[in-house]
Amino acid sequence: MDSRYRHEPARLDRRRLLLGLGATTLALWSPARVASALSPNRAVEALGAVAAADDHLLAVTGLTDTRLLMKDSGREMTLSLMRGLEGHVFGLNRGQHQWLAAGAVESQHLTGAVWVSSDGQQWTRQVTLPDARVTDVVEAQGALVAVGHRIDPETSEPAGPVAWHVDGADWDAAMLADALGEGTLVGVTTMGGELIALGLGTAGGAAWASADGHRWRRVDSGGLAGVAPHGLVVHDGRLVAIATAVADGTPLLLESRDASYWRATPLPQPEFAGAWVTDLALAGRALVVAGSDRGGAAALWHSDDLAIWRREE
Repeated sequence: MDSRYRHEPARLDRRRLLLGLGATTLALWSPARVASALSPNRAVEALGAVAAADDHLLAVTGLTDTRLLMKDSGREMTLSLMRGLEGHVFGLNRGQHQWLAAGAVESQHLTGAVWVSSDGQQWTRQVTLPDARVTDVVEAQGALVAVGHRIDPETSEPAGPVAWHVDGADWDAAMLADALGEGTLVGVTTMGGELIALGLGTAGGAAWASADGHRWRRVDSGGLAGVAPHGLVVHDGRLVAIATAVADGTPLLLESRDASYWRATPLPQPEFAGAWVTDLALAGRALVVAGSDRGGAAALWHSDDLAIWRREE
């Protein structure tokens, strides 16, 4: 797979780190406070996947032992480590009663994994998926649905997009390689009683839908050619994803009513000038986009209406 399609978490600016979130108001965290909460001798490396619900924000950083849980007590933000998330975490989400994480662990071959947590702090591996990398997971109809791609055990290269239906320790896989070749699925969410998944291949994006997480159908989608989506949520009755233009790396916002047509809008300048966007989360009515700015410094932007965006300074 082309290297420009790989997940690249933002690099952190040593001067500031934006991670806290209370309701829809983002809070500023100093790197000294974050580093001291992690370890006296270890600094935070990079910001990757994010998820939010109520008064919590979860963020995955670049080191295996620096996943963070931020909690707003109403007066101040507190920070703690997320424990039990061994390996690499590529996606975070919130289920009905639990937090969800998707990723992979290193063994003889890369092995996909899904973790769950009741409090966002202590995590347990729910299922292991052989020869795979899991990029996102969502809760649907009492089960978990995860997406990602297979790994060829002989070459360690991507071998086609997959959706997994996980019920307890039991799982089954659906191969979805008709449009993406050796690409991957990058995001999954629920809307209107259906599961919607976005994928990424060498020619751009593609979408699928499923009523039960077992059987998937390709959605004849317009607007995804030449774009590389990175995440997927539902905001105000619309499917919303962030993406980059394959041709020049322009950060984009993708919107769709039903996954059949996606409108790609460049994220506004100067707020996103030269930015690299990596993930998004829904916090109340606000959409939070994570990424890095022109200079490689970690950044968070938020918007209530998807028209006016503010970067926390």
